[in-house]
Amino acid sequence: MRIGLRLLKPTTTEWLRAALGTAEVSRQALARELCEREAWRNRRGTLCVASAAKALPVLARQLALPLPPPQRRRCAPRPPGAAPNPQFAGTLAELGAVRLEEVTTAAQRRLWRALLTAHHPQGPAQAPGCRLTYLVRSEQGGVLGGLSFVAAPMRLGPRDAAIGWSARARGAHLPEVVAHDRFLLAPGVRVPHLASHVLGQAVRRVAADWPARHGVAPALLETCVAASHAGTCYAAAGWQPAPGQTSGRPPSQPWGAARVVPKRVWLYPLRPDWRAVLETEPPRSWGACPALDLPPDAPAAAREFGRSDLPDGRLRRRLAAMGLAWENHLGTALPRLFPDRAAQAAAYRFLHNPHVTLADILHPHREALAERSRQERTVLAVQDTTALNFTSRAKATAGLGPLGARGTGLWAHAGVAFSAGGRPLGVLGLEVWARPPNQPRGDRAKESQRWFHSLEQAAELGRACPGTRVLSVGDRESDIFALFARQADLAAEVGLLVRANAGRQRRVQVPGPDQTWRGPLFARLDQVKPVVTGRTVRIRARGGRQGRVAQTEIRVERVELCPPGTSRGAAPIPVWAVDVRETQPPAAGAPLHWLLLASEADGAATAEAAQRLVRHYELRWGIEEFFRLLKTGAGIQDRQLRDAASLGKALAFDAIETYRVFSLQRLAREAPDTPAATVLEPDEEACLHTLLEAGRILPPRERGQPPARDSRTVMIHIARLVGFQPSKRQPLPGPELLWRGYHQLRFATLVWRATRATADRAPP
Repeated sequence: MRIGLRLLKPTTTEWLRAALGTAEVSRQALARELCEREAWRNRRGTLCVASAAKALPVLARQLALPLPPPQRRRCAPRPPGAAPNPQFAGTLAELGAVRLEEVTTAAQRRLWRALLTAHHPQGPAQAPGCRLTYLVRSEQGGVLGGLSFVAAPMRLGPRDAAIGWSARARGAHLPEVVAHDRFLLAPGVRVPHLASHVLGQAVRRVAADWPARHGVAPALLETCVAASHAGTCYAAAGWQPAPGQTSGRPPSQPWGAARVVPKRVWLYPLRPDWRAVLETEPPRSWGACPALDLPPDAPAAAREFGRSDLPDGRLRRRLAAMGLAWENHLGTALPRLFPDRAAQAAAYRFLHNPHVTLADILHPHREALAERSRQERTVLAVQDTTALNFTSRAKATAGLGPLGARGTGLWAHAGVAFSAGGRPLGVLGLEVWARPPNQPRGDRAKESQRWFHSLEQAAELGRACPGTRVLSVGDRESDIFALFARQADLAAEVGLLVRANAGRQRRVQVPGPDQTWRGPLFARLDQVKPVVTGRTVRIRARGGRQGRVAQTEIRVERVELCPPGTSRGAAPIPVWAVDVRETQPPAAGAPLHWLLLASEADGAATAEAAQRLVRHYELRWGIEEFFRLLKTGAGIQDRQLRDAASLGKALAFDAIETYRVFSLQRLAREAPDTPAATVLEPDEEACLHTLLEAGRILPPRERGQPPARDSRTVMIHIARLVGFQPSKRQPLPGPELLWRGYHQLRFATLVWRATRATADRAPP
């Protein structure tokens, strides 16, 4: 359950369900208890009881439970106060000292309301939230009028354009913008320059009084002036007009309501760096979201997309709807994902929306990834780069770049988290870019920053999961001295395991009892005796290379990486070097030779620690399978969108769904006894059993048996839907075959549910 961006803890949901169902309590008591359980406080530390009371009906509707009836107080009506109408004509000097008097008492509030009712064309203000009101008082004229300041509205077109902030920055810094909503000087007061004089005092008072009253230091003041007025007093007081006008349709009014008069927006900065402060997006606190309170039959998309932090609720709902569509129709084109014309148009608008980024789509999935990672002792954050070929759509899609000899398209760098057993846990990070034509070689080197970004993301996962050790794993391209230096700064959050690149001619030093040995890294390992012999490493087929099983020996030693010429003056970095060599190489083809560099190795230079690191690096092949499934199953290279940024957002959806199917296949191999209920939804289990029995797909000896209860058998049955037959040579289906079978199962489940819903609605 959620209220806007606030996700309720499962314990709070259970308490609220019990309180609404049984307890005889008032709405005020419920709101106060809700604030205390969720630590719902404002900037001053006060409980937000009024906001919680406003949210209670929404929560009650989500729980389908009634709220206690409101307790209305009967108060004797107060007679309306008489509004003063001072008469004064003269100069500021003749008027005497003018001061602002903060409205704090009930009598002052009645006087202010009477003034607005009698003299202001728009009457009393009704804006909710924080408020600060002043009466204008002088020595000669008494109360001349007043002015008030309130919390700024969420959206104001000219203001938002002048600031240039994003939706997330606006949600974080909106309390630092204060709106000047009412300004009144009595009609009988005729004093030149009085309005600008009062505004100058008000600016100074608000800058000091607003933090004391509401706990937030404002950075910007804003006000709206009818377009028919010149706003001379604001210009004289130093306010600046923002370009453009309001639309004349307040956001709080329903669509089709009568428009109001368009207005110009005037701004007054309260600090020199106001724009830089307001447009800065807050860092995402990864792993801070509570667990979701979902029913057992909830779709997987609810868990992967249910913790979005997009400030706009409409975008959050659209994100969840698109995630569900991707789950129901794996690997299909967008028109088939959204057959309804309105939903299809909304999906294209979402992907083309410049205010929605790839990180916004990936964030709720990363929260679910952190939840799964906390259950593991070791998580491998495997990172690699792949090319996405869109040559056939180069003219229709803007923002693509060259892929060398492979054509035109995009480069994608992904980080996928695996358990120590090899089961995918989720997509850790995703970065998409296009190389400009004729890019200089020096600029190409800047792309190495992607390895640092992935390391930072792995460190974030380590901070979000204190009981889990995260190890970032990369191939030879990530053999960068500065990357090891950065990992040394993040040693408490993340470790590093990469394969050394022979082309870099890495030099090391090994301190000894007599003197320090210095020389090439690969030559040093020739002098070390093996700690493991006869270990087999499976080499997978790739390109023109045939797959085989290699017999290897392993050497391990503690060395210090010497800084290269580009990092002169840097200190050497201690690492563990693990050398894996094939002892019986084939007659044709290069022998296997891995030299792994690890920032840590539990158990020092022991055979067990060395084999553990080799096993971790072997799991790096999982990201290659992930990329292949992303292209062949999800069909990301067949997407048709108008620009590269939109393709990147579609890639995020495809990557999340690819992880899900990939994890099913790995789960059946690594944890075959996992209950099927943790893999499939109840409707999917029932539909799969019906398809197998009705289609006579199972062998005769297995027909008529109860549904399978373990993940291994379930995965085999899903692949049987597309013709898979298990054998001794291939007992389990591959990820591509499982993808096709699961796609067919999802479609059949949708038909199953639609048929059942139609039968339930049919009259008897």
